Amino acid sequence: MTSIMKSQKRKSIASFNLAKPGAFVTCALGSLGLFLSSPESHGQEYVPTTGWRKLFGSKQWNPGPPAAATPPATATPPSTATPPSTAAPPSTAAPPSTATPVVAPAELPDSPKLETGQGKGRKHEISVAADFMLGEGDVTVPLGYSLKESVPGQIQQQAASAARSSIYYGGSITYSYGQAWNVDLSSVQGDSSGSVSFPAFTPAQNGGEDFKTKFSIEDQWYQAYLRYNFTEWLRGSKFSLYLRGGVSYVTADLAVDAIGAGEGNYSQTDATTDILGNLGFGVRYALYTSASRKVRLALSGEGEGFYGFRNQESRETLSETDVDFVTSKIENTLYGGIGRVTLRMDYLFGKSGAWKAYGELGAQVRYTLIDYPDATGSTPSELLWGPYAKIGLRYSF
Repeated sequence: MTSIMKSQKRKSIASFNLAKPGAFVTCALGSLGLFLSSPESHGQEYVPTTGWRKLFGSKQWNPGPPAAATPPATATPPSTATPPSTAAPPSTAAPPSTATPVVAPAELPDSPKLETGQGKGRKHEISVAADFMLGEGDVTVPLGYSLKESVPGQIQQQAASAARSSIYYGGSITYSYGQAWNVDLSSVQGDSSGSVSFPAFTPAQNGGEDFKTKFSIEDQWYQAYLRYNFTEWLRGSKFSLYLRGGVSYVTADLAVDAIGAGEGNYSQTDATTDILGNLGFGVRYALYTSASRKVRLALSGEGEGFYGFRNQESRETLSETDVDFVTSKIENTLYGGIGRVTLRMDYLFGKSGAWKAYGELGAQVRYTLIDYPDATGSTPSELLWGPYAKIGLRYSF
């Protein structure tokens, strides 16, 4: 009897499940609603899954407690618990969109490539400059060479040292390829003047008194150099270095005239030609660079040695005689050095850096030793020193 009743009960349950499936779904949704409305199910904030993080960012999102009074039939959690359009809009919550804006380095006005004219593939530069120097020092004046060949007697040859004041001015043009190789061409004009006194060549000349004369010199310098800048070797350093070698062609005209008129006055004309070989170097140290990189200050030092030959044609005359004075040819060997120290300023025009103006201010010294044949005394020397200035303009393309 008991087994029969159990069997009938199983059949009734099975019949209920099969006959009324909607009632089963209603019971299941009711159980889920009871679970969601329980206090334990809302004890912690809701942390979205990886997909939600990708959509809304890394910030946690708490949808809040669901409405407890909502009937199970209408409280579908996916549609009411996820409000993406109002919770955290992607356009305002994404930090990368408000980060520092990206600017191409080539567009920056202070780009080092643009300063040097290489930012747009520029490899060529042309510079023109003008320089000026006020000089003081001494110069050698050959005496007695022409007279010894013109006047009979014991004429002593010498190279007298005379104080002089000089002005030098000129210009230069430079072509540069790749900022490494340079060709420098320059021309300089010099004007010097002074006075010199020297003893009479014989006791009978000028009444035995010293000759008092004044002189003037006009010299012209033409120079050509090949220069190499060590740009790659010292890139990133405050130092820059160059080596250069070249030749110099110098012509000079000397005129010596007596001070005052009268018998026994002395005069001389002398035409000189020098051919020199030059080898030098230059070092520059950057002192200051502005924030825009348009203004720069640097300390420059340059040194150069030279060696060469001088040919002179000298003609001396004495007013108290009717001698036919001849022109004497003098051949000399000369060598020496040049040094220069300047403060340099560069100014770049515009953003491209194609144009640059520069100026230098400092001092220069030149020292020369000259070997005069058959001259008495020590080896004559010439010294010239004084303030030096230079201004220039450069264009790169």
